[in-house]
Amino acid sequence: LCARKVAATSGDLRKALDVCRHAMELAEAEHKKRQGDKENPDVVVTPRVSIMHVAKALSALSGSQAVQKLDALNFQQKLVLYAHVQVVASNAQAKRALGLAVSALYAEYRVVCGRLNMLAPVTRSEFLDLVSMMEMQGVVAVEALKNGRRGGRRATGCPGAADDRALRLLVDESDVRRALSNTPALAPIL
Repeated sequence: LCARKVAATSGDLRKALDVCRHAMELAEAEHKKRQGDKENPDVVVTPRVSIMHVAKALSALSGSQAVQKLDALNFQQKLVLYAHVQVVASNAQAKRALGLAVSALYAEYRVVCGRLNMLAPVTRSEFLDLVSMMEMQGVVAVEALKNGRRGGRRATGCPGAADDRALRLLVDESDVRRALSNTPALAPIL
């Protein structure tokens, strides 16, 4: 069960061993709980790991699909997400908007890269490629906005060539924050 589930999700042997270790810990904790109820401490019974323990360990260690998607993003893509979180946190209008203008997000991304002082920001076309990859992975949605009086939908941001598109998250912001906090290189700015 463990090998099949881990092979289907990641194929990483280390993760399979981690699931087995966690299942053993669950079995030992359950065994100790039952041993506390018994009066005869001289009888030693070794705990047995059941399928139930493995299933619990798998669900505890795998997390949601959204979290797995976010953990699989590269560093540049996580910087894009951090920039998005920053704009939304600092701008009440961005919270209410249907999306965040890609040009505004790129401007914030450049500011974030400057604060990190580790790497130069990617070019605008490379940034759009990052956003496209994130869209293919199901982390964000990029939608065209209708400009004009009757369009009704507006993005938050500054004018520019990419303002005809808006980006919105398809995953929960709390999952994004957790994934960002698990990235050691982002520690200086979190």
